[in-house]
Amino acid sequence: MKTISQKERRRAKREIIGYALINVYPKNVQTQSEIRARVFDISPLGAGIISYQPCIEDSKIYLSLLSPDNTSLPNISGRVVRCKEKNNEYHIGIEFENINEYQKSLIENYIRSMKLWNKNKE
Repeated sequence: MKTISQKERRRAKREIIGYALINVYPKNVQTQSEIRARVFDISPLGAGIISYQPCIEDSKIYLSLLSPDNTSLPNISGRVVRCKEKNNEYHIGIEFENINEYQKSLIENYIRSMKLWNKNKE
């Protein structure tokens, strides 16, 4: 039986943006605490992040994306689809949920600004 790789399952191309800080807020009230993480790839449908703290697979979370000028975009609702430990860090796959056109445009603008910021750093 042929297996489908992670890239083949994605519905949208993820952009590699380098690393950007984000805040992750679990929706579970009992464990609601901020988790600092770094985005390493993102699309309007999901993101890959790295954190020193794990997230429970299939849990609901909110992401707060921080732009290069440290302004925070409105929270984006998502679901943890994967959390794997690697070298004492957790690689976490997030699928965004209920994204409206406004949020989609914010994510697209965030991607553009991060690519420009990373390019200017070089």
